Amino acid sequence: MKKTSLPLIFLLLVTSLLWSQNKKELISDIENLKSELATTEAILIESKKNESVSKNIAESYAEQVAELQQTNVSLLKNLNNFTQASTQKLDNLGNVLESLKEKERQLKLINETLTFNDSISYIVLTDFKRTLGEDTNITYENTTVSVVLENTFLFGQDTTSYEVNGNAIDFLGKVANVINANPNMAVTVDNYYIAKENRNMGTSMAASIATILEINFAVAADRINSSGNIGSTNNSYIRVHPKFDAFYHMIRKDIKK
Repeated sequence: MKKTSLPLIFLLLVTSLLWSQNKKELISDIENLKSELATTEAILIESKKNESVSKNIAESYAEQVAELQQTNVSLLKNLNNFTQASTQKLDNLGNVLESLKEKERQLKLINETLTFNDSISYIVLTDFKRTLGEDTNITYENTTVSVVLENTFLFGQDTTSYEVNGNAIDFLGKVANVINANPNMAVTVDNYYIAKENRNMGTSMAASIATILEINFAVAADRINSSGNIGSTNNSYIRVHPKFDAFYHMIRKDIKK
């Protein structure tokens, strides 16, 4: 009996020792697993925290991208508007430049015409002085050459007469020669008469001079105008000047074009 119990006791003892050892190892493994679990949970928590931060960052980036896209659309729209406005301004500037060129051309034409008229008027002045003599009263103002003649020389001492006398007709012939030599110039006969009680006398005297120039010396009728005025002296003015009406109509026609 004793021999049988000893091995059994030994076996139980060994088994108990092994179980105790396994229990310790199991407890140690459990503790290790708990530690690893705690570490894993800490890592998981940190990962979730990082995931949340990353998600927030991603959402922030997404918002920034959306804002940048919207800003880009707005910039492209503004650039398009600016391009259109610049194109319109360039077109307007081109129109202004064309208008300025046209006005410059018109001014050049006017200046050339005025210069030409000045030249012709100076030629007429020179011709009158050479033909009528330096003692003749001749004036020049604003491209107009005027031969100033006393009414007594033209019509005699009778202040009621408007018939040109013989000597004066010969003199008017010399005036007509200069006029006919410059066919592009117009002629205006102005008579100034002191006597206010006879307003028609100046008109009749001017018309008589114009008639002599036309009938006797072939000055074209469409070149001559005459008028009578009340003045402070009894004088007649035979004015030779550019055809201002024709010049005006030429400029007006050119501007309309």
